[in-house]
Amino acid sequence: GICTSRYELGGDLCEVSCLDERTTAIAIGDASGDSVPAAMIMSSVRGAMRSLLLRPDADVRGTEWVMHEINRVLYDITPAHQFMSMLYGVIDSDALSFTYTNAGHPLPLVIREGQAQALKSHGMLLGVVENYQYTKSSVQLAAGDLLVLYSDGVSEAMSRGRKMFRSEGIVDAFEGSHSGSAQDVLHSIWSKLESHLRGGEADDRTLLVIKVR
Repeated sequence: GICTSRYELGGDLCEVSCLDERTTAIAIGDASGDSVPAAMIMSSVRGAMRSLLLRPDADVRGTEWVMHEINRVLYDITPAHQFMSMLYGVIDSDALSFTYTNAGHPLPLVIREGQAQALKSHGMLLGVVENYQYTKSSVQLAAGDLLVLYSDGVSEAMSRGRKMFRSEGIVDAFEGSHSGSAQDVLHSIWSKLESHLRGGEADDRTLLVIKVR
């Protein structure tokens, strides 16, 4: 993964946490605003999530429950104009499944045999509606699959000619590299993104690539 900020501090979140021998929690998010205000929102969400992951009684595999709890915290401590998009998911390496809840974040991609499938969104941004009830989805994975998650600083990166990179830019960038490692695919996408941005506008940017062995 790569996570960079436009300013000294930024509002993008990228977390990978081992829950046990077979399950891994993944979170990617983007706070509203820029610099210090965005970083404060992101830090609040990160702290709330970490406290849940450390609680022995917390249902941290219940992605919709985790998002509901984080949303309640953020709603209580921020005004209406401060919010965050976020995806929280759990990979089960025994079942080869990815279960996730997406609160208004750009749709992640599953790449299988060179074909891209966009995953779902499950509703409202975090911190907007007090007791929003989130849902979850699961996708079955297979050996060789790639899971690509990103913030809108990647998909909405604006070139000098005012053209966005979009998810199509991500898919185009990994052509020919999807048979390589997750690191190969990550560098291929990031390199194309940097070329696209030359002379254009950059925001906080986060990119996470996971490959199923």
